[in-house]
Amino acid sequence: MRGSAAVKVVIQNELNENVVGTFELKRDDTYEVEKVAPIITITRTGGPSISTSHSNTLVENVLNGRERPVVLILHGYLGHKDYLHQRLLAKCLPFPSFRFDFRGNGESTYPQRKNDPFIYFKEDVRDLNLVIDTLLSCRWNVYAIVSHSWAVPVALHVVVTRPNVIRAIVNIAGRFSNMSGYCKMYPGIEKAIDEDGKYKTINTLKRGHDEMLQLSRQTLEVWKEWDILMQTKILLLPKSVAVLTIHGNDDELISVNDALQFGRVIQNHTLVIINGGNHVFSNKQQELVEIIISWLNNNACNINTHNSRL
Repeated sequence: MRGSAAVKVVIQNELNENVVGTFELKRDDTYEVEKVAPIITITRTGGPSISTSHSNTLVENVLNGRERPVVLILHGYLGHKDYLHQRLLAKCLPFPSFRFDFRGNGESTYPQRKNDPFIYFKEDVRDLNLVIDTLLSCRWNVYAIVSHSWAVPVALHVVVTRPNVIRAIVNIAGRFSNMSGYCKMYPGIEKAIDEDGKYKTINTLKRGHDEMLQLSRQTLEVWKEWDILMQTKILLLPKSVAVLTIHGNDDELISVNDALQFGRVIQNHTLVIINGGNHVFSNKQQELVEIIISWLNNNACNINTHNSRL
């Protein structure tokens, strides 16, 4: 392998909403990198139909995975596919990868997530399943999911329902309990919602500027529902699914205790604490990427020992 080449992929669902991502292929002597990266649109309505900006061997490599392994890279809350470590990880991985924007983030289309963005777990699960189904239809072996923060419960939920498809999960700074964690992050939220029906807070993560979020009673109900659902499903993870949890001991949003709790309930679990790492691993992203790649390489024997189809 000599570097990598990127292809933009647009996956369109039955509602004509687009999930937009970047397929990072590992370049070899079979094709050369185009000056203008091709764009592939895959429509799932009535079965996949494919249109491209032009045809070349890069496109052919994406549309026919030939059962090669691919790693999915998921961004966190209000992030996007190139938000933090995602681009660096894709470049450094020895495997092809696909990183995408959940609908309503980055380039993906969706009605704007206003006021109460914490209620979109189910939509994110649908996005992830759409991506997996599309890659399987293109004969890719979806080997692992690397997820950060918000995306961790989404990935765990999907993997538990499809344990014969994905055999490795990387949990980066994931939250074990939404309800207890977010109530610490937003002090007084339960009382405020009981009194006024809503809770307002400033969020500084969205596209670099402050935004007022309005959280509702529905927010709390979703947190509780997902805590029960996720923590119940984690117990169902078979030992054949390996999980790597990486957490920074200086994480200002999610306690290291959450990482320890994952380790107590997951059968096949590895825990790595990065000294000095905060929630987004500022100045620690190279170390983060090296840990992920080393672990995936050590678990690579799973690639050829499981059926990549449902």
